[in-house]
Amino acid sequence: MSIPAPAPCYNAGMSKPNPQLSEAIKRLKVLADPDRLHIAACLLNGPYTAGELAQELRKDMIDVLDHLQIMVDAGLVRYE
Repeated sequence: MSIPAPAPCYNAGMSKPNPQLSEAIKRLKVLADPDRLHIAACLLNGPYTAGELAQELRKDMIDVLDHLQIMVDAGLVRYE
């Protein structure tokens, strides 16, 4: 897993819904979970396997895989 580069989300007019801003809000909500934030912090140092993340977080593998899927769906991490 690794973290993809973020897309810019600035809309000067703000007169209509900004899909990039909505996407940024969705991603921030995903990172509001402490375990997912911990996963993201780990991945900033380089790729990890799900097993390594489970060990680092002291969580069951299934819980880590659930968190990773949520993060993948939000575009925060990707499989390599």
